[in-house]
Amino acid sequence: TGSFVPANVFRCSSGGSGGDVQWETDTSSLSASLREWESQGYFEHPSVVTFSPGTLFTGSGADGPQRLWLASGKSCNVGQLTQYEFPRELTLVDFNTVCLLARQPAASSGDTLVCTDGDASAEIAGAPQYPRRLIADGGLLWFMGEAPFGCCDVVYMANVSERRATLFSTPHGGAPPSLPLDDSGSGDNGDDGSCDDSTRNIAIALIFLSALPMLSISLYLWVRFGIASMPLTFYAAASFVVICLTAIIDLEDGSALDKVLRWWFTVSAFVWLLVLLVLQLANRVRPDPMTWAANVGGIAYFGAMHVQTRIPFEDDAWRWVIYNLLLVVPMLMYGLVTGRLLLVVLAAVGVCFDVWRLSSFLVDLTDNSTAEVLIRFVTLGVAGAGIVWGGVAYQTNKKILDTAVMNFATACLGSFRLELEADGNTIKPSNNEPPSVDKSASLI
Repeated sequence: TGSFVPANVFRCSSGGSGGDVQWETDTSSLSASLREWESQGYFEHPSVVTFSPGTLFTGSGADGPQRLWLASGKSCNVGQLTQYEFPRELTLVDFNTVCLLARQPAASSGDTLVCTDGDASAEIAGAPQYPRRLIADGGLLWFMGEAPFGCCDVVYMANVSERRATLFSTPHGGAPPSLPLDDSGSGDNGDDGSCDDSTRNIAIALIFLSALPMLSISLYLWVRFGIASMPLTFYAAASFVVICLTAIIDLEDGSALDKVLRWWFTVSAFVWLLVLLVLQLANRVRPDPMTWAANVGGIAYFGAMHVQTRIPFEDDAWRWVIYNLLLVVPMLMYGLVTGRLLLVVLAAVGVCFDVWRLSSFLVDLTDNSTAEVLIRFVTLGVAGAGIVWGGVAYQTNKKILDTAVMNFATACLGSFRLELEADGNTIKPSNNEPPSVDKSASLI
């Protein structure tokens, strides 16, 4: 309910979202090929295009994802043309220009419309977030995309020399939003300060009506009553606060949210797990909430580190080094020291990625298909046997490990560490205190 109220109270006051507006495209002035393109649902594009500078094609390099490559000159020199990833829909606009769709390496969603002359590449301004079905006709680039308001796909056109797209379809029916005019008086920029104010008001209201109450209640129930699942709702509420604050600050296009969340989950989960480790070594956290809290932090950190390093989709050596030093080894040690099985399982998943990469490296050393199968079989078999042996060794030496951890905690934490009864929820009275003294409030 804390989310429903702000969404219904604070509405964009720019004249509506245009949800009842329909669009129409007058194809009478278009060529026969464009009319056919506009009416059909699919348009096939080549993956190789030849134009004046050379031959343009898509392919994967040593760093993994598909990129755009140019083969030019009589010696067929091949070089990477742009920094964009996953290029597709290569479209020859004229003999000197090719346009295509690609994605920025740091972007989590959305495509970029790019045109290149073989020497430089430039993005087409004014294109929607998901352009598609590119076609060239009469020296212009045409494509489909989402309508700026209302519903349905609409037709856009772009003059590649000006690097700007314009809307060819026109609204029909309903009440379109009132868009402020840009410097040229065309009203194409679509920026609306009142909608930005509405977004900011909704985010602020969500913080005070939903996120902070959930955060406070979760913390109270966790600390006061030791309810096991409260660490999950506490961490979720804290993350929701970060999302709302990002929405308040970044009102332009929300592009900062992806980076903020990546670093939020990485840093917050690391600090979360570190604090929990100290609290467990000091016997100041109950077992059940500790299990929930450690699992929540472990999953968040595991996912965040995969997003940060892009393992296993990227194959740079430095990524694997960071992946193992900051995730696999610490997660394994954390799970063994705290006795949390899920964290050990997550570390084992990371080990499986390492083993698969090792087997791929060994396979690349030979061209014999039989040897490749044998290498993968032996590598994965040895790794599986090693994991089983490690589990047996851990169970055999668990008491020794627990004793070593307890001795370390006693020596390092001193008086901050509490002595608990066998149930893990009751604090032993010290020699100077009667048994009636209740110190359960020291546990969370």
